Amino acid sequence: MDIASNGWNKPTGNSNKASMVTAFPAASPRVGDNIFKGVFEILKDLRNLHLLRIVNSTDPIPKVPWLGGIYTHVGEELEIDTTKSSYLKSNVNPHNLEVYEHGIAGFQENGEFKLEEELGFDNPVVNKYSDGLQDEYKMPDNWWNKEKFKNMVQMDDGHWKFVDSTYVPDPPRA
Repeated sequence: MDIASNGWNKPTGNSNKASMVTAFPAASPRVGDNIFKGVFEILKDLRNLHLLRIVNSTDPIPKVPWLGGIYTHVGEELEIDTTKSSYLKSNVNPHNLEVYEHGIAGFQENGEFKLEEELGFDNPVVNKYSDGLQDEYKMPDNWWNKEKFKNMVQMDDGHWKFVDSTYVPDPPRA
């Protein structure tokens, strides 16, 4: 909101034209009161501000704080439902960011979840810090650790793969 509010999205010398300011928050709690929402609505209309909130239907965090009417969401909501995914276990943490990514990489149609293969989502990342993938996919749980990454190897294309061997190279540095 600060970028749009302060006009930093407008080129110098042309205050009539504003670049779009867009945010895609995922798993976010309610962050402001009705005054905050009013300011957002004004900036949305006048300063080209856009926000698409991504919410997993079973994630409790976007419903907090539970102080009735005091806190509110802003922007548009995109609801995903990762319980429809046949890739995930039923007890997976709905607030896990990798679970959100999995849900965004798919779509729901006629009550079924379908993963968009052309998006190239890397399903093994769901198990980096959890045990969320169905056992049939044979991905080790909680593999993102300092003990050889449980034979998970990052391929040249950036995807992770389980390699049943004793040698695992060091992971790439960010």
